[in-house]
Amino acid sequence: MGRKIKFMKTILALIFTIIVLIGFHTYNYLEIQSLKFSDKWGRGIEIGKAFVNREPIIGTYKDKLLIATFNKEGRLLCYLMSKTGKVLESNLSNEDININRIKNIYLFENKLFYVKDNKLKLSYYNEGAGFTESVKLLDNIKGFTLSKIQDELYIGTYGDKNIDIYKFENDELKRIYEMNNKWNVRNIYLKEVNGGKYIFIADKADLNVNDILLVRFDKLDNEAKKIMNIKSGFNAVIRDIKIEIVDNKIFFAYLVTNTKNRSRTYLELKVLNAETFNLEVSRKITDSYINGVAALGGNSISVYKENGKIKIICSGINMRNKYAMYSDIFELEVDKQGNILNVIFISNTGGQSKRPSFIRTEFGDYLAWLDIEVNGYKLFVNSKNKDFISENNIYTKNDYITAFYRALASPFYALAFGFLKGMESFLYVLIVFLPVDFILRKYRIDKENIKFKIFLSLYIVLNLLLFRSTFYSGYTVFFLPSYLKFKFAPYIMPLILNLISGAIIYIFYKDNKKLSYISFLIFFIAVNIYLSSLLYVPFAMTKIILK
Repeated sequence: MGRKIKFMKTILALIFTIIVLIGFHTYNYLEIQSLKFSDKWGRGIEIGKAFVNREPIIGTYKDKLLIATFNKEGRLLCYLMSKTGKVLESNLSNEDININRIKNIYLFENKLFYVKDNKLKLSYYNEGAGFTESVKLLDNIKGFTLSKIQDELYIGTYGDKNIDIYKFENDELKRIYEMNNKWNVRNIYLKEVNGGKYIFIADKADLNVNDILLVRFDKLDNEAKKIMNIKSGFNAVIRDIKIEIVDNKIFFAYLVTNTKNRSRTYLELKVLNAETFNLEVSRKITDSYINGVAALGGNSISVYKENGKIKIICSGINMRNKYAMYSDIFELEVDKQGNILNVIFISNTGGQSKRPSFIRTEFGDYLAWLDIEVNGYKLFVNSKNKDFISENNIYTKNDYITAFYRALASPFYALAFGFLKGMESFLYVLIVFLPVDFILRKYRIDKENIKFKIFLSLYIVLNLLLFRSTFYSGYTVFFLPSYLKFKFAPYIMPLILNLISGAIIYIFYKDNKKLSYISFLIFFIAVNIYLSSLLYVPFAMTKIILK
């Protein structure tokens, strides 16, 4: 009868070692997932879902945040969130609020304004109940905007005949200004400039030209004045225009997408003097002019002001993050002359981030955006709120699950690479071992333990010589963490792996002492190649695993 080979203890030791290395890779993916590139902003967290490619709508409810997206049918899906990022409840709107039949929509505090069937409607959000039944405010409306000026809410509307300005107070609209609509209005904006209240009108004068008109609505008999035009050029699309006023400057920022040149997108920035309304700066900003950014894109931007500067939030690939494959959300800091002072990346989700939406509240600045997934979008939120940053600066259950699933692929990549590495090692072993075996036979050295020690020593030396070129080159070394890239790592790490392999082979030897030395040698080499591959190969596959 043949000998019964005992594997149980050896298998358990090998499984334990594999689990430890999977844990190591899980930790590495946790570190990658939690990378931050800004001290002012926190860590983006997923709070919900979206199914329509539109920027999230953000409002407030007391000391909480309201963030709304849309479900597959187009109905409003609203999340009530604490200022620290905890979702308190989610509600679905009634069927009347459906983005497929709505022209534009705004959320101010807990008030939802929208235009449907040429009617301006209003719905309120109440905690525990969701949105109320909508009430009609106005008829014959094509579009509208709203703005908070001097602590009062103003609503501007436009239809086929008129452009009107209303003050919203005590849940009612009071018209304060009316003018004839003589233009092909793309949009209107309400802003305070040097104490005056103005309407900015974007008139689609031509296929590729938008005239910007200005009217002061807190004075009577004020004619519209053309202050500049915005040209997109042929085969180009102008995205939504954002306007912000800082001290004595008026900033216009918008994206332009060239539909013929692989949909290449650039940012257009114009700065006007707030007293004369003369154009002072006109700048086309491509990703080549933005330090650390590639593939500037998306359909929307957000703009706000801080400390006398403009902040423009866009999406693009973070070139400072070697793990980034898709667009993340970043923030440009721009001075009054239109110069880019700083670039800060706000998100690092590992997915394609788009559609940023910003809000400034009494309890901090918040940003929401969408991440593309197979069946829609993930809804993410980030904030400058200190409590939010502190609360979300720890790993979540979802972080652990995602990192663990990614690490689970490691043994399979190691197995595939280990097979190829084994074939290569077999050739080296033949080249080195055959002459040595010939010498041993010639001098009639027959003791098994001596042969084993000689061939094992030869393999260890061979492994040390080849380890650097095998595992410390190309993509592998590029993605290695710093604690595996110290000066003597290519020499210390193979020794550590040899010791671990030796411990496993010793367990195997204790249960199977009567096997030939060649069995132990082959088993040692196989285990060593596999464990080396399990430790290092996943780093070379980082881009694939992170997808």
